[in-house]
Amino acid sequence: MKQLSFGKMRKYLLVPLLVLPLLFTSVSCVPADEAEIIESLFDNVASMGGEMTFVTNDGKVITITVNQEEMAADQNGEEECNGENNTDKPENKDNCPELSDYLPALNCIEDVFKTLGVWESAETLRDQGLTWTHVAEELGYNADSMYAALQMIIQNQLQQARAEGLVNQEQYEYKVNLYCEKAMKWVNKIFAGEAGGDNPQLSDYLPTLNCIEDFFRTLGVCESADVLYDQLQDWALVAGELGYNADTMYAALHAIIEAQLHEAKTLGLITYEQYEYKLAHYSEKALHWINEIF
Repeated sequence: MKQLSFGKMRKYLLVPLLVLPLLFTSVSCVPADEAEIIESLFDNVASMGGEMTFVTNDGKVITITVNQEEMAADQNGEEECNGENNTDKPENKDNCPELSDYLPALNCIEDVFKTLGVWESAETLRDQGLTWTHVAEELGYNADSMYAALQMIIQNQLQQARAEGLVNQEQYEYKVNLYCEKAMKWVNKIFAGEAGGDNPQLSDYLPTLNCIEDFFRTLGVCESADVLYDQLQDWALVAGELGYNADTMYAALHAIIEAQLHEAKTLGLITYEQYEYKLAHYSEKALHWINEIF
């Protein structure tokens, strides 16, 4: 016995087209329009409990069962599944973490207070005519506590980025240093006051060590180094001609960096903690370029 299951959508039924030739060979009926035949079939099926059996000339028995509930469930299930898929795709996309979500914005003084979560109060105080120094003090900050709070926020946010796999350990350390430097810059501006351009600035005491040429410039031998490099085309030979090897060059640079940062600390532009951090940071830079030279 062959059992065929059909949906409730009659207009999509293809089986009657296949069954009709069999019906005509085994059942005596009045010729009629195809739609009427299909309608008659379904009326009969409905009246017989949803099932109809036919016997062909060769003795085969064909039973037609119309199961509307099962097909409806299938259709609903399919629609529901498609709906879930369509919803999931944008949700998954939106939920993907981005590195930019974890990078603090520290591009101006206002950003400092926004990062600390006290911008509304700071803005109100600022509108009253207070300087940024007085705004910070009214909110309970001095230079040290403000920098410490910013440093903690920076580290926490970048630790989350590392946990999400958005940065590796090396990138994490670099970005912590970078944003802590930014934080220090703006904290110093906030507490430097707004008297005028004669006030000492931290940037005046930070060595520039971004390329090999900066190295010789910091040592005060840039012009001689340029002339020698035009002749020798090798920075190690240039350093040797100027009386330096790797050890003596590093010692000279370290002494200059230490002296400049010590003066910045004496002027109150950085705290002792900031002094130690910057000394280690610029000493590392010095070592990097010495290795490049030699």
